[in-house]
Amino acid sequence: MRAFSQNYEDGALLLIFAIIGTTNRTLVEMCAGNGLECNTTNLIVNHGWSGLLVDGNADNVATGTAFFARHPDTWAHPPTFRQVWLTRDNANEVIRSAGIAGPIDLFSLDLGRHRLLALGSPRCHRSAGRGGRVQRHRRAGAGDHRAVCRRLRG
Repeated sequence: MRAFSQNYEDGALLLIFAIIGTTNRTLVEMCAGNGLECNTTNLIVNHGWSGLLVDGNADNVATGTAFFARHPDTWAHPPTFRQVWLTRDNANEVIRSAGIAGPIDLFSLDLGRHRLLALGSPRCHRSAGRGGRVQRHRRAGAGDHRAVCRRLRG
C-alpha cells in the first residue's frame, strides 16, 4: 500500500507496526520534505500518530504546515513541523526542543546524498524508536532506490 510515500515505505511501516505493535504512536521524521510525500504522513493522517517532522527548506515546512493545518484529520492536532538544517550535533536538541521526551515508536531519517554529507555519522537520540527507518537513495539509474527497515528495540 502506498498513501503518501515515494516507494511504498508507508505501507511497509504500517505492516511492521501491525506486527510489533506501538507504545504511544509518537514519531520523528528527519528530512521530511514538504510532508506531502514522506514516510510518516500516512501514520499521522490515517492512523492518529503524532510527532515531529523536520526539513531544512523553509518552503517545504510552510507547505507541510499548511497541509496538516487544513487537512480534516489533522487540523485539530497537527504534527510539529520545524525548519532546521540538521547536523549530527544538533539532531538530539531538535527533538528535545520540540517537546518530545520518552519513547519514540518511529524514527525515520531520509539520507539523500546531500543530507548524508551534512549529517556525517549521526548520533541518534537514545529513545530513537522501536521501529527505525533509514532511507538512502541511489540516483545511479531510474528506479534504483534502496531502503532498509529494521526493528531497533522490542
